[in-house]
Amino acid sequence: MPVGEVPPSWKGAPLEPATSTYYWLVVSGNRLYRQEGNLDLSNLSTALVEFVFPVKLVEKWYRSDEKARFNPTYADDWMLCKVTKMGTVVVPAGEFNDCFFLEEEWAGTTFETWFCPKVGIVSEKGDHHGTPYGFRKVLIQYQLNNGQAVSDPHKMPYLGLAELVPQDKVRERCEGEIRIIQEYGKTIYAVTCDDAQIRVSYTSSLVGDPHAGYAAYADVLSPHVTIWYSMWLYDNPAQVAMAKLHWENLVRYYLDPASYHVIPEPDGFVATAKEKEFGLPYWKRVIQKGNRLAVIEVEAMPAPLTLEDIKQFPGKKPGDLTLQPEGEAAAKALFEKASRVIGERFFEAK
Repeated sequence: MPVGEVPPSWKGAPLEPATSTYYWLVVSGNRLYRQEGNLDLSNLSTALVEFVFPVKLVEKWYRSDEKARFNPTYADDWMLCKVTKMGTVVVPAGEFNDCFFLEEEWAGTTFETWFCPKVGIVSEKGDHHGTPYGFRKVLIQYQLNNGQAVSDPHKMPYLGLAELVPQDKVRERCEGEIRIIQEYGKTIYAVTCDDAQIRVSYTSSLVGDPHAGYAAYADVLSPHVTIWYSMWLYDNPAQVAMAKLHWENLVRYYLDPASYHVIPEPDGFVATAKEKEFGLPYWKRVIQKGNRLAVIEVEAMPAPLTLEDIKQFPGKKPGDLTLQPEGEAAAKALFEKASRVIGERFFEAK
């Protein structure tokens, strides 16, 4: 009989009610263990690893610590839980966004789980290969902290553009919480604003492996300036230090290093430059404190171009054009304001 085909004698058999059991959930470090039967905190070696936090896209872990010790390269898929995608899940308890899809296979069974941050497991199923054994679970009702959302220890005090620039002077903008995108085999951290057809994105080779982030961009008029900033939360200070080094290397070795002047600061560095193509003034500051990192960038722009300005373009290289910033002092003042406010609101907040 082919594997997976149900024996004829089993077809039409009545479904049996699910049996119940009890188990303990034990938090140890960043791991959540499931221990069957009697609780024994002195011996978690036989407990199953339910989750390794924070749950992230493309993350994976073995359900057994012992198996993990013997398979450091994850060569064996048996008992390996993999986070393969993110999406929206609809169950009787409601609709949940930005959830993680987990897949694993062991004991002849394929398991699929939807895990949603701040809520937990909302959907779970298992299908055994070759027998009619399986199960389905969905969340039908839940309550958090007496009806209030549970405080997220990784939640950042994000800072919106409205607190930095006059909204009536913003010509275009894009801001929001960072989302992880898999693109051409690479991990991209991005904010996409479809209405403005703008995407603010960062590669993992630059920002590393942050736990969460917020990014913003605005083109502001009167005077004309552009501002970008991003705020990142990491799992530990070592990751922050590495990300800060990536940003500094980008400035020193890749972005026309001859035009940048880098000044070390106690918690990072500030870089000033004349923008490569048109010679416009530009400022960048990278700040690291604890497990947080912020990057602020401001460029002084010329007044919106007129028809006469555009007539300069034909036959000329960018460096030949004469573009003057409309408000260099105002741009630098915005840079310092953004650095100060982000320092107060992002780094000083608990």
